[in-house]
Amino acid sequence: MGRDQPQCDSCESTLKSALFCSACERLQQVDDREDYFTLFSQPRRFKVDKKAIEAVFDELILNLHPDFFAQADERDQALSLHHTSLLHEAKACLFNPFERGKYLLRLLYPGEEVRLGRPPADFIMDMFDLQEGLDALEQGSGQGRAMSDQIGEELRGVCQALEEGYQKLAQNKHQPAIRQTFLDNLAKLKFLLNLEQRLSEILRKR
Repeated sequence: MGRDQPQCDSCESTLKSALFCSACERLQQVDDREDYFTLFSQPRRFKVDKKAIEAVFDELILNLHPDFFAQADERDQALSLHHTSLLHEAKACLFNPFERGKYLLRLLYPGEEVRLGRPPADFIMDMFDLQEGLDALEQGSGQGRAMSDQIGEELRGVCQALEEGYQKLAQNKHQPAIRQTFLDNLAKLKFLLNLEQRLSEILRKR
């Protein structure tokens, strides 16, 4: 997860961020070891602290914005653009639970394709019931709040399973059964997020 006690490549002060030195305001080169979690000083896990990420993002984006480096040399102009884009990309990934889950797998298994599992039949049947509920809601019957609560409960359960599953996987990534369970739960998450998005669209049109 990046370097221990990283230092500024100019003044050698200890860095709070891998991207920027608050002591001398020097933009830093970033190597391949700095992952999205490290950029926001977050541990690698499925559950993230969005408020903490937002706070770090806001602080860094103010220091890194390209407008502040319009008159700087080519190095700093290029780094400002790169770092700003990287921060937006990293935040979007970590705020999206499905993309975050895939990203964690890519960190554990570099270069390997993330192939989702197939949810079990009982889960698929439950999802069909939810889809029918959304169909009814779209046609003017049913309770939006009840649908929201039901989908939310399913999401919380799957996210908790992913949190626990990743901790097991991080400790023993060479166990195929643990990895497959994580992939299966990631497939469930994708299904539920699609239902949540559809519910949001239905309620927005009302």
